[in-house]
Amino acid sequence: MAEPPVETPSPDPVDAPDVPAPTARPSFSRRELSWALGFAVAIAVLTSLPYLWALITQKYGYQYLGFVYNPDEPNVHLSWIRQAQEGALFFRNEFTSEPHVGRFFNLFMLALGRLAALAHTTPYAVWAAARVVAAIALCLAIYAAMVPLTRSVRLRRQGVVLVALSAGLGWLVVAWGLGIDAVDVEPNRVMPEAITFLSLYLNPLFTSSMLLLLGAMLLGADALRRERWLPAVGAGLLGLLLANVHTYDVIPLCLVLTAWLIDLSVRDGWRWRRFGLLVVVLALLGPAVVYQAHLIHGDPLYAAKANTVTATPPLLAMLLSYGLLLPLAVVGARRTLRMRLEAGRFLCYWAVLHFACIYLPATLFPFQRKMIEGFHLPLALLATLGVRQTARWLAHGVAWQATAPQMRKYGRAWPVLADMAARRLAWQKPLTTLILAALMPSNLLFVLSTLDNVRTNNQEKISVLMPPFSLPQTDLAALAWLKRNSERDSVVLCMPLVGNYVPALIGRTVYVGHWAETINYGTKLNEFAAFMKGDGSADDKTAWLRENRIAYLFMGTYETAWTDGQHPQLPVLERVYPPEGKLAALELPPVQIFRVKPTEEAKPPAEATSPRPNP
Repeated sequence: MAEPPVETPSPDPVDAPDVPAPTARPSFSRRELSWALGFAVAIAVLTSLPYLWALITQKYGYQYLGFVYNPDEPNVHLSWIRQAQEGALFFRNEFTSEPHVGRFFNLFMLALGRLAALAHTTPYAVWAAARVVAAIALCLAIYAAMVPLTRSVRLRRQGVVLVALSAGLGWLVVAWGLGIDAVDVEPNRVMPEAITFLSLYLNPLFTSSMLLLLGAMLLGADALRRERWLPAVGAGLLGLLLANVHTYDVIPLCLVLTAWLIDLSVRDGWRWRRFGLLVVVLALLGPAVVYQAHLIHGDPLYAAKANTVTATPPLLAMLLSYGLLLPLAVVGARRTLRMRLEAGRFLCYWAVLHFACIYLPATLFPFQRKMIEGFHLPLALLATLGVRQTARWLAHGVAWQATAPQMRKYGRAWPVLADMAARRLAWQKPLTTLILAALMPSNLLFVLSTLDNVRTNNQEKISVLMPPFSLPQTDLAALAWLKRNSERDSVVLCMPLVGNYVPALIGRTVYVGHWAETINYGTKLNEFAAFMKGDGSADDKTAWLRENRIAYLFMGTYETAWTDGQHPQLPVLERVYPPEGKLAALELPPVQIFRVKPTEEAKPPAEATSPRPNP
């Protein structure tokens, strides 16, 4: 970004003052890069340990499927990766039974799918590898973003630690039992994209989007400040990828860069070159936005999913979710403005305008809360400078209290001032460490809560049909059989607990499987319950199966427990799994699969309507 003001360099770069490099453009040494890379790898390993623990401690007879938090969203991504692995360029929605042509295009998922095909591995394997690689890349980018803010190596390191590990006061909300849904921690309404650590921990799509957003923001700001075309092209290309991967992130990107252009024009005078640079950025990212708009307006199925309202929580919940970061960021912003740091000034615009985006009208932006992704980055970067300044203030207060008696007795004698300065320096580092530690409990509590949910196999969330983390091996064996013995476009009827995994694991469409991806999710749940347990004629139930193109009824462990082993006794349902030769006499199999006979094979339906136990 812009060259900062000149200052005499400190002899010790580790303890250098928190101001930028004096003459040349900010940079960092190979030793700094080694430290940043080591920290990034450590974060990637740290966030992988819960996954390894879950794998090692999986229950006998069950198979752990690789998640530590709500599996519903990652399974959608795995469905796209599987389709790309099988050669698809545009993706279908396999979580809803309505007939449609796949038109969704996502470069990130396409790349992972093609990689899985080249490596002859599973979609989950490349998804997990992408989580690790994206975490490392984002941590390195965060360190690079600290360079224009300070020439102090220690402060740069504190910055990447704070951004990667900080959260808000959600842990206090949980501890006090307040009825506020803080989004930085369990149990009610956590938003992984709102906190950098949660994104690193849970989802490579969030992490990669934040990486693209950070790069586009910094390159765009640098291009407008220095009036350079190459950074503008780089920002536009990163914006193009961002608009394709997470389209709603371009709204804060465009808003912030526009405000930055106005600020520069007010201070330095209007120049058409700067306006042209912004036009280049917007023109390059524009095609991806136009394509997404075309999908929404031209595909009713995609529009129904895209217009699912995800409203932002109340302001108090959001303020508590960022907690101490907010006042620390204010302190840091004040310091950057007083020092006339261009990088800090831009971060102030980014933080304020990005937060404002999540409260844009939900009638125009139904994905309201999703625009919070990336807000934590400028907030925590500014808070890093705030931590340093706050620690100095606190250390000065401690030193003053310790030397006050001497000050009253001897006045401003040199030994007294030297003693106070020494005490201030001695207290500054431990106070900085204490402030940093106070920003991390929510993340620790979140990790502990995920481990507890993994231990109980998500039992607390089964009631709201959130999928478990492990499935019985008998169910997985039945799904593997279904993959080998069914057509690619078959629609499977089962509970969302299993149905959420079906597209990802075997590439089959489900009638109901995801709260947002399944069109008319609530209505379909009611219809599914009425089919399985409700009264109704065989003709009506058979017609319902035909209307929804359902080819198979999956009666797994969860379905059998829910219906007490019962299912509609319809002539059109033919049990195909397990094969008759493998079925012990008078023994109810733990998992059954029924094929819906095609019309030409079906016999006239009987008049009996109510569900009966299996023979």
